[in-house]
Amino acid sequence: MSFPPSLELSLNNWRHLQTSQASTNHSIYNANNYHALKIAIEKRWQKPHGDAKRWQKCLDDLPNNHPTIQLQTDNAITLSHCPSTNQNQLIIPSPEQLKQTLLGLSPWRKGPFQIFHTHIDSEWQSHWKWQRLQKHGINKLLENANILDIGCGNGYYGWHMLKAGASSIIGIDGSMLLHFQFSVCKQYQPHSPLMLFPLRFDLFPTAITGFDVVFSMGVLSHTKDPIQHLKDSRQRLTENGTLILETLIIDTQEKTALHPKDRYAKMNNVFSLPSPSMLINWIEQAGFKNAQIYDINRTSIEEQRPTEWMGNQSLEHFLDPQDSSKTIEGYPAPTRLLLTAKKAI
Repeated sequence: MSFPPSLELSLNNWRHLQTSQASTNHSIYNANNYHALKIAIEKRWQKPHGDAKRWQKCLDDLPNNHPTIQLQTDNAITLSHCPSTNQNQLIIPSPEQLKQTLLGLSPWRKGPFQIFHTHIDSEWQSHWKWQRLQKHGINKLLENANILDIGCGNGYYGWHMLKAGASSIIGIDGSMLLHFQFSVCKQYQPHSPLMLFPLRFDLFPTAITGFDVVFSMGVLSHTKDPIQHLKDSRQRLTENGTLILETLIIDTQEKTALHPKDRYAKMNNVFSLPSPSMLINWIEQAGFKNAQIYDINRTSIEEQRPTEWMGNQSLEHFLDPQDSSKTIEGYPAPTRLLLTAKKAI
């Protein structure tokens, strides 16, 4: 089975790490795990999304890779080029052409990105979340680490993890669109050890373990069995590995959890929102220790907002118009908690 060129780039990265003597973790990057991963992807790719060809056309319309193209990681993930008189000139589409091409990969929820002269103003100001993580020094846990990023989205945070010194990052997300968004930057960094595979966590082969860090950001509340999600995350870690978790909560001192009926902030896939103390209880039940809460932050309409790159509705439309401390259904407004925990042995 042939895969899109962008997916082949991530598979090539895996093969390189598998054969490289410098690879820091052959318990992850070995032939058996690669075979299991490829089988899982083949099963997933038997039913490609109906828009996959259109999304691939968007990638094909971008400039070919060129030595003058550079990727920089700041608030925005930025692609730029430095013209050189010693090399063939890079041809970049007009601003309007490039914008229309990238709009074809909408909605862009995580970002921002700066793709040559086009700014992708994503729904989320994702750098705010990363800055909260940096504020507490959590990024230092990523140095020389092999990372599994569950629900990685379009790879925005993966580029930041790479800048923080990670040895390798495997991102998994069930959305094929997000894979194509990731490929906008990945095709210009083909040898980067940042990989993304369009798989849900439950389809990611269970034999692939031994990660130093597992990220789970914005995933837990969307799982029907949060304790099992935490146990599965623990199973992927090496001895004394670290879980970095960010999730929706209800901000109360009580040991309780909210289980929304039908929808929460217009989302129909939110199953449970624990209080901080209940979340710590779940963490410990799942086999973690030394859980430390770093940040509790109520999401603002400045951090998550509508833009032309994602659509007309965002957080402000999901809140009670008379009382922004509540969702439109009457639940407490979205609040997120950031913590780390160690794998208990």
